[in-house]
Amino acid sequence: MKIELLTLNCRLRCFYPGSHTHHSWQIDQYQKGVAKIYLEDQIVEVPDGDCFLAPSYVKHQIIGPKNSILNSLKFDPETTRFNRIPPMIISFKKYSNVLSELFNPDLLNREIKGHYLGILLLELLQTCLLPGESEKTLDKRVAQVIHFMRRNVFDSPRLDDLAKHVNMSKSNFVRLFREQTGGSAMRKMRQLKGEKAAEMLRHSDLTISQIADVFGFSNLQAFSRFFHHEYAIYPREFRTRQLPKDKDNSISRKVS
Repeated sequence: MKIELLTLNCRLRCFYPGSHTHHSWQIDQYQKGVAKIYLEDQIVEVPDGDCFLAPSYVKHQIIGPKNSILNSLKFDPETTRFNRIPPMIISFKKYSNVLSELFNPDLLNREIKGHYLGILLLELLQTCLLPGESEKTLDKRVAQVIHFMRRNVFDSPRLDDLAKHVNMSKSNFVRLFREQTGGSAMRKMRQLKGEKAAEMLRHSDLTISQIADVFGFSNLQAFSRFFHHEYAIYPREFRTRQLPKDKDNSISRKVS
C-alpha cells in the first residue's frame, strides 16, 4: 500500500469561506476552538484538538472561531481500498500515537509519515465496516466467494477452487468478479490475507515467524516482503508502531 503525501503540514489561521472539494484526501486538525463542518446534508462539530478526515471530492465548508488554527495534511492513498471510509471525525485521544506524528512539525520524512497514514487508514476502515458488510451489494456468487476467502484465508485457495465453489467456469468467474469488485480475485485474496496478518500482529501473542508459518510462507523474509507490498511497512515495524486497543470504541465518531 502506497501513501503519497502531497503536503507535509500546512498551518493556517483562517478557514475556507465557501463550500469546496479536494482532488486529494485531507486530514485537518483544529486547535483553539470548536470547528463546524458543513456537509451537503448535515453539520458536524469538531472538538478542539480533534481532526476531520475529508476523502477526495467530498463537498464541505469549514467555519471556526477567529483565532483558531487549522493544521492540514493532504495525501493520495493511490488505492481504492479506502473508498468506503466516509467523512469522519477522528478523536486525537484515541489515535494520539499516530496523529501526534502526522502533525509533528519536526518530522519531515514523507516515507515515515506515509507509514503512519497507512496504519491510521487501516484502523479507520476496520471501524467503518463490519465483517462482510462490503459484500452486501455484490452479486450473490461473488459475496459467497469472498466469504469463502475469509474462512480459508490461511489456505490461499486457488482460482479454480473459487470458481468451483460457486459452480462457475474459471473464465466466467474471473469476468464476473472483476465486474463486481473492480479487481481480480487473487488481488482480493492478498488483501484479505494482509488484513488478517495485520490483525494477528496487533492482537496475537504469536511471533512474526509463527504468523508467517500460519499463512504458509516458506520463510520470514517472504512474509515480510508480502506485508511490505501490502502496507508499505514491514511486520516488525508495524507491530512496534501499532495503535492502542480501545475496547468500547466509544471515542470514535463517524459521520454517516
